[in-house]
Amino acid sequence: MNIFTNLEQWVYPLFIFVFFLLLFGSFHWLFLYIVRLTIRKLPINTDNDIAKAFDHPARLSIVVLGLYIMFKFSPLYFITENILVIKGVHTCIIFSIFWIAYNLATSTNGLFIHLLNHLGFKVNYSISNILSAFFRTVLLVLGTAMIISEWGYDINGFIAGLSLGGLAISLAAKDTMSNIFAGMIILADKPFNVGDWVICNNIEGSIEQISFRSTSIRTIEQALVYIPNSLITTTPIINYTKRNKRRIDITLGVVYNTTRKQLQEIVEKVKD
Repeated sequence: MNIFTNLEQWVYPLFIFVFFLLLFGSFHWLFLYIVRLTIRKLPINTDNDIAKAFDHPARLSIVVLGLYIMFKFSPLYFITENILVIKGVHTCIIFSIFWIAYNLATSTNGLFIHLLNHLGFKVNYSISNILSAFFRTVLLVLGTAMIISEWGYDINGFIAGLSLGGLAISLAAKDTMSNIFAGMIILADKPFNVGDWVICNNIEGSIEQISFRSTSIRTIEQALVYIPNSLITTTPIINYTKRNKRRIDITLGVVYNTTRKQLQEIVEKVKD
């Protein structure tokens, strides 16, 4: 009972707890200030997006580390020596790191868009969504594997399960996978962009969206047509938006009693 009655032993741990509590409350604005101070070339909205990406994961880590360090320097220090507690803290840190990376990889994050622009990608809604989904899937797999490994489990079975599961999914969704790969080819070759006026698979209209599975075209009648990407890659595409010139054939009718002089005047006026 001495560990609870002797208050002097709890002064330093409580001081640590208050420090982490203040850090928890002021983290967003403090971190936002540090980001803007160190990375001045990024847009203001990007700085705010970075701070938001770190906000919740970092606060979770602050709470866990604050409690861990507080008990480490308290009379209840033996709690921090428990293997389950140590693994739990490590798991929390790993989870927070991948949570931050996951937030930064979202298509709505300004840093992700800024990096794509810096790497030379022409960023639009379709490209950012596909790349974002790919990176987030990779992060989820890696994060899960590291957490499983932290708790002492063999991840070889997990990786083998992912391989078998991926094979089963690819066989069951062969058409869907072909559309996804076709969509990547479309984004790489860029036969058209969102907003271009095209004729594709005998459908004429404006490209409205390029997604994983299909490309949507808004026709003259304002109907929205969804064409599977696998069909687009095997179909001739006419992109009117990328033409340099446009030829227009106009037939001018004249009456039979039109004189030669009048015809010459008409030609000169058309040339003018």
